[in-house]
Amino acid sequence: MTDLPRPESRPIALGALGDVVPGWTAESSVEIAGASHDSRSVHPGDVYLALPGRQTHGARFVAQAVAAGAVAVVTDAAGAQMCAGAAVPVIVVDDPRAVSGSVAAAANAWPARALQLMGVTGTNGKSTVTAMVEAGLHAAGRSVGAIGTLGVRVGEAHYAGARTTPEAT
Repeated sequence: MTDLPRPESRPIALGALGDVVPGWTAESSVEIAGASHDSRSVHPGDVYLALPGRQTHGARFVAQAVAAGAVAVVTDAAGAQMCAGAAVPVIVVDDPRAVSGSVAAAANAWPARALQLMGVTGTNGKSTVTAMVEAGLHAAGRSVGAIGTLGVRVGEAHYAGARTTPEAT
């Protein structure tokens, strides 16, 4: 197992996210090349999603994210207060977690548009069903990837997962 690679992306204008995020009001010439919700994994050009958490608010780590190369921050009103003085644009939305999928997808050139996707839900048996579907598709000659409790698999590569369902970024 190795660290999950980041997708290649082409920079987009921060303001362009207004097309996909309701209420987005970023007026900026800043270009973004990725998205991260973890200040420790920010790459130069990323938009940092400062999400409220159970124990702390991601806005507490804005300085670390900016030092790592974040070019903008998306957060809620409480986070915006903690970001006062940030040297990058701070975009305030009601629920930053709710927009994180759209922000991450746009920042990474909409990867799902080039894939056929399936979802498996329920209380029990998701890993088993996913493994069976993956094996069947692989046997049929399809290129297959899977994300779940057992990590992330893309072809023959396997990456550890931190959670059953990873964050959108």
